[in-house]
Amino acid sequence: MSRTNSGKWAHESCDLQRPFICYHDDTIKKQIVRLKLSCNGECTLNDPSLQTAILNEISEKLKITGLESVSKISWRKGEGEDVFHQEIDRTASSNNKCNEE
Repeated sequence: MSRTNSGKWAHESCDLQRPFICYHDDTIKKQIVRLKLSCNGECTLNDPSLQTAILNEISEKLKITGLESVSKISWRKGEGEDVFHQEIDRTASSNNKCNEE
């Protein structure tokens, strides 16, 4: 919809870029998901072929839900870093000075 010079509403194609009503900026939405994986037996989660297989499995799940065409998935890592890291036990010890009275 748009407004004519006389102040009345008129039908317009939403392909026309007009402010406020029909026009919208396609923004890229980025979502980071943290996964917790475990491996039974001997496997290396930082093996590139295993990482590719995991991404392919996730892509198949996205395809089933109809999200594959609008999604791009990849592993997040810095230069020289591994994708997966050993989980650190962060439970508080009984010797924690914050608990002393």
